[in-house]
Amino acid sequence: MLAPWSGARRARAAEEIHDWDTAIALLDRARDGDRSALYVLVRLLCETGRSQEARRAVLSIAPNDTYAHHILEPHRPSPLGTT
Repeated sequence: MLAPWSGARRARAAEEIHDWDTAIALLDRARDGDRSALYVLVRLLCETGRSQEARRAVLSIAPNDTYAHHILEPHRPSPLGTT
């Protein structure tokens, strides 16, 4: 039998589902050409620790969009051997 979830765990799961639903809606809009949706999606993904997903979205939807790359810049991994 599975242990019941605590209130905090249920709240976190609901938040993650909401974030996922939001990300999917933003991704659909971005694919339809809505650049504002792309920028919000990239920020959402980066702020929730999913910068690799954000980078993939930019590269697949708008690889030449300099503002999208600007949003990604602070979230780029450091080159090996540097701090």
